[in-house]
Amino acid sequence: MRCPVAYTSFPGEIWAASRSRAEAVCHGLSYFDEVDSGGHDAARKVSEIFSGEARTAPRPLRRS
Repeated sequence: MRCPVAYTSFPGEIWAASRSRAEAVCHGLSYFDEVDSGGHDAARKVSEIFSGEARTAPRPLRRS
């Protein structure tokens, strides 16, 4: 069984992956997004974006 993985690429991160790289490394990638700001310590520096991503990422897994 694969575990669902969510990945958000922040531009200021030391290692920001492209979607193709994230798919190659994270089997079971269910959510991917690239945002315009943030980086290391995004939860503190861009908390609105970070929390929005945390709310949005599980949506593809919800059953209708």
